[in-house]
Amino acid sequence: DERETIADALVRIGSAGALFCDGLGTGYARIAVADHTESWPLRAKGFRHWLVGMYYAETERAPNSEAISSAMNVLEAKAKFGNPTEPVYVRIAPDGDDGLYIDLGDPVWHVLHVTADGWSLLTGAPVNFVRAAGALALPEPVSGGSLDGLRAFVNVTDEGWPLLKAFLRGCLNPNGPYPLLALNGEQGSAKSTTARMLRALVDPRMPDLRAEPREIRDLAIAARGSWLVAFDNISHLPQWLSDALCRLATGGGFATRELYTDFDESLFDALRPVILTGIADFIAKDDLLDRTVQVTLAAIPDDRRRPEKSLWAAFEAARPHLLGALLDDVAAALRTRRSVSLPRLPRMADFAIWAVAAETGRGEPASFMEAYARARTAGHEQAIEASPIGAALLAFITDDLGRAPWQGTSTDLLARLAAQGGENAARQKDWPKSARGLSGLLRGLAPALRAIGVTITFDLKAGKKRSRLIRLEHTDAPPPPSDGGNGPSATSAPSADDTAQDRDRDDGADGRAPSADGSTPEADGWMPPADGRADGCTRRADGADGRSASPSACWGRQTAPALSLSLR
Repeated sequence: DERETIADALVRIGSAGALFCDGLGTGYARIAVADHTESWPLRAKGFRHWLVGMYYAETERAPNSEAISSAMNVLEAKAKFGNPTEPVYVRIAPDGDDGLYIDLGDPVWHVLHVTADGWSLLTGAPVNFVRAAGALALPEPVSGGSLDGLRAFVNVTDEGWPLLKAFLRGCLNPNGPYPLLALNGEQGSAKSTTARMLRALVDPRMPDLRAEPREIRDLAIAARGSWLVAFDNISHLPQWLSDALCRLATGGGFATRELYTDFDESLFDALRPVILTGIADFIAKDDLLDRTVQVTLAAIPDDRRRPEKSLWAAFEAARPHLLGALLDDVAAALRTRRSVSLPRLPRMADFAIWAVAAETGRGEPASFMEAYARARTAGHEQAIEASPIGAALLAFITDDLGRAPWQGTSTDLLARLAAQGGENAARQKDWPKSARGLSGLLRGLAPALRAIGVTITFDLKAGKKRSRLIRLEHTDAPPPPSDGGNGPSATSAPSADDTAQDRDRDDGADGRAPSADGSTPEADGWMPPADGRADGCTRRADGADGRSASPSACWGRQTAPALSLSLR
């Protein structure tokens, strides 16, 4: 009689569960453990330990590593070929378009089912949840509370509370997209504590906060194993990380080469909510700012500080009620989201609709959209100010442009900006060294400038030399005549002769002085209107709001016309 080898026995035991693979080709096994089922990646330590334990329980012998390796190769092949492809989820799974499942994370794998009618606790998951190392359990929720009870534990202002509450509700939107939450504030303003408490209500795990990733692989691993990604003490976001966080918020894939291989890739594709904390305004790119909810935490006076041990003890006692209130908010959003109609849809429109639906369904005063509009306007200003040319560009428009349009080459504008920035401007590391470099920066700033009243168009050609010109004008000025590019605009600077047109080339300045009437709108601290228009400023020029005045503070006055920067 042929005896069963150790490897064959391991394959037989491993095949007793349901084998399948996900859409990216990773093999999984759904196995029975006590009175419930669990889903594990075949290469995870959890499945390996289960397999070895089951073999020992059957034979009272330990399998050798060679037999385990051979069995794992066979099980992976069986999972990929001849078995169905099934989706897998971490912590949150959609239930069609009308609900969601939440992995409670407890040892018996309870699941919360949330629909428009409410929520319930289920034994056994109808979807494939997987758990990475460090995943912790949520408390069993208690209904009947209010999420406003969280304000007793987080250091947030009245202006920032609607944004923080909307982000927390948005984390449980089953289909996304998910904004980033940036918690700013000076040291000691409880940024890290606030991030930990938000994580404890959505996706508790150890460690609760991570250092910023060093490469794309680190970010992908963090997002693969947890639903809510949180990085602490960010001081600067490099370009690659800013772009990767954009993809993580609104959808996009990650691919890295698998270790010890030349051709195989490790793939990951998902949406995740993200929390970032830091002292300074560390987000500089407008595309990421458009996906970010920024909340500034105020300094905590010494007489208001609480011992951390008593603070966390009180929070843990309130956590079941806060989680129940959050689930009630999600159910309310599911009931009312299809009836929400916003007059204007901002970037991250699905997130805004979800936040308003939760407010409406819970009968709360409408406060989110106004706070979101103010935050987005402040974000656009932040993007401009963070640009190497931002301050000089704002000063040029405010001080030199006036009411009359100005037209010239990108080289002309670069020279003007260098004059505005002072003698050290051109020595900055990131200052554009050519007209082409300036055009690239302006294209990146176009959405932010447009949001606060400035528009940019590109590649205007005029005159016999067909020079590529830049046009600055108020938004209420008439557009350039549509002459097929055969002549200069009626509002361009004088002189259309060949000599003037030669000076309009990109390789030199034309020396023309801008038209200006010396008028400068007075900064009066105007705030954006409640309809969400991003055409004003959020900073008082007199510093009354605790923030320093910026060159763009004067743009927000409603009586002052907006400005338009046109690049064609």
